[in-house]
Amino acid sequence: MTNTTKKNQMKKKAADMTAVKVIVRTRDLNKYESVNGRKSWKVEAPHAVVQTVNEGGQSIPKNHPGKTHFTFNNVFDENASTKEVYEESSRDIIESFVNGISGNIITYGQTS
Repeated sequence: MTNTTKKNQMKKKAADMTAVKVIVRTRDLNKYESVNGRKSWKVEAPHAVVQTVNEGGQSIPKNHPGKTHFTFNNVFDENASTKEVYEESSRDIIESFVNGISGNIITYGQTS
């Protein structure tokens, strides 16, 4: 494969990734949050949904006050490895960048 062919393939791949995507990785509640009755999140990874749950881990009913439901491009729970998150969310962007295609990865991490 020539460099030109490889670059054209990378441009096509980059064009397929031009949309803004939001990917979330959740974490466990810390002791303070657990003691103070904070709610945990239920991650439905195949559907890229994060929603609040009650103390028993059950989803809060749709019309219940305090129900929170978000949909993302991809969702990882607290058990996902850093490598898994990288492979699914950043690898293609970095490969494109290394081959001369612009890309952005913006991260925000709130820790306990």
